[in-house]
Amino acid sequence: MVYDSVRGRVVLVGGYLSDGTMSSGTFDYDGTTWRNVSPIGNPRPLRAGHAMAFDSHRGVVVLFGGGTDSGGLSATTFEYDGLAWRIVTTPASPSARRGHAMAYDSSRQVVVLFGGQTASGRVGDTWEYNGATWTQRAVTGPTARSRHVMVYNEALQKVVVVGGETSLQPPPNHLASGTWGWDGAAWSLIAGSGPMRTRAAGAYSTARQRMVIIGGASNVGVTADVWEFGPGGWQLLEVAGPNANRVDSCLVFDPQRGAFIAASGTDGSNFLQDSKLLSPGGGLTVQASPAVQQVSAGQTAVFSAEVNGMVTAWQWRKGGVALGNDARVSGATTANLTIQGVTDADTGSYDVVATSACGALVGGPLLLGVVPACGTSDFNGDGDFGTDQDIEAFFACLAGNCCGTCYPGGSDFNGDGDFGTDQDIESFFRVLGGSAC
Repeated sequence: MVYDSVRGRVVLVGGYLSDGTMSSGTFDYDGTTWRNVSPIGNPRPLRAGHAMAFDSHRGVVVLFGGGTDSGGLSATTFEYDGLAWRIVTTPASPSARRGHAMAYDSSRQVVVLFGGQTASGRVGDTWEYNGATWTQRAVTGPTARSRHVMVYNEALQKVVVVGGETSLQPPPNHLASGTWGWDGAAWSLIAGSGPMRTRAAGAYSTARQRMVIIGGASNVGVTADVWEFGPGGWQLLEVAGPNANRVDSCLVFDPQRGAFIAASGTDGSNFLQDSKLLSPGGGLTVQASPAVQQVSAGQTAVFSAEVNGMVTAWQWRKGGVALGNDARVSGATTANLTIQGVTDADTGSYDVVATSACGALVGGPLLLGVVPACGTSDFNGDGDFGTDQDIEAFFACLAGNCCGTCYPGGSDFNGDGDFGTDQDIESFFRVLGGSAC
């Protein structure tokens, strides 16, 4: 999976499906919707374990190699311009392989390929592609490996490699250590440490000048953490990344949204069919619920937030203004906000700001409506008053099936403590007709 910065879309190609077959589609994602674009010349044979990079100078996706559905390894180079795939025949080429990695070096305008698994074993060779041919640049450097992470680090102006499986030891001692950088002339060890894992996903944030890795398999199993590589070296951002343990997933940075997009993979047992926006620099996302509450005057309203990251500070706001704790309000700086004895003045839009080492995210908006002790003709809470849907919701509630957004008093419409009586029905129709309860 790569980010096409010319067309502003994520592009995903190939890989295994949950039934063991390989995907035949080319998919793109605009931040909201995935679509199968079915372009001309979609790579054949089908493949997994291939590598891709986006050549932003020429505006094309470059794909090389992979294991095919015919059981072999590929040494074919493809390019995709957003409309069609084409095979590129080059004078020289890396050998057929899978489990290799590629990144686009924007300073030198070349795609860099390193490592992978060939028919004879794992390799540690380095190749560059300029749009016309592949050139082998090095045979020494990082230990021969496959299933590693490789990205171009703008701040260092180097292609960075970390992790992967080596040929030196059997599991669980087969994981590569160290962080390596390629400057176009030679490899150098730029950090003696780094996340030791295979089948992880990585990308580089041009906004924060950081490389981020999610998931992968360590020597103790599938992980769910998020690591960041910056001026201070590697830092563990989160121990529970994008909501699940995952391997063989994809990660790209979307500069238009200032966020990473993670997609697919497995949790070690089950295939994952998801897309997650990770922002602003690591794996922090925030959700708050319920989205809409109707609370009777004098009763208690509770909003709660959930974050899949380490939060250092919370702040609930109403209409963009920070709330403080008082005799009625509690939890204004925690994950759970409680407002007791609600009044009409509490009606409005609420949100929550969750802050971590990565930055701040806003969850919401959450809407609070305060209704009289006697019910409202907007019984189902959809914002429309006195509709057929309100009548249907009221009678469903009388029968014991109140909707989640219905009047909080339920079938006790007149608030006298007795539920579903003739008086409640009479009160409902008086209010429906515009009269007092």
